[in-house]
Amino acid sequence: MKKSIFCIVLMSVVGGMIHIPSNEYAYSTSRNADNANDSTFSEVKLCRDHIAKLAPYYEVIHSTAKKYNVEPSLVYAMIQVESGGRSRAVSHRGAKGLMQLMPETARAMNVTNPLDPEENIEGGVKYIRYLLDRFDGDVSFALAAYNAGPTRIARFGGIPPIKETQRYVDKVLSIYIQNSTRSNAVYM
Repeated sequence: MKKSIFCIVLMSVVGGMIHIPSNEYAYSTSRNADNANDSTFSEVKLCRDHIAKLAPYYEVIHSTAKKYNVEPSLVYAMIQVESGGRSRAVSHRGAKGLMQLMPETARAMNVTNPLDPEENIEGGVKYIRYLLDRFDGDVSFALAAYNAGPTRIARFGGIPPIKETQRYVDKVLSIYIQNSTRSNAVYM
């Protein structure tokens, strides 16, 4: 039984600085890869590499999220799942950057260099805002559309029966919900 753990890193925002708490543990959702509905919470060591990877993008994430009226915690969760915070990530399907923009999506969002972190975040946040508006604020549908494309959501009338998309939505929502239930903290 293969398990994967998605790190949820607690970072307190103190006066514009990112403060890593002295407690080395944070709660993480542990998912059974064979059964996406099998969820447990466990303590895991903080993934300090995720803090280091996203710390340089703190300002752009927050300012872009504010510009498009998207919760920064959703953006952090998406980046964590999409690229693990790697700005130069390229998928086997051609998605690029922190928010893994496909070439057609990047063009539609006026992103000329999807490997530029600022452009990538701008394009990804602009696109998730478009999807949230298109699906009446339904975060699950917007995330599914981000992963599988909006036409599939329309065709199936909801999240399509594609395991990759279902797992993607589940992973992002797990991290996002953890963040949304805590005040004055950011989880990645």
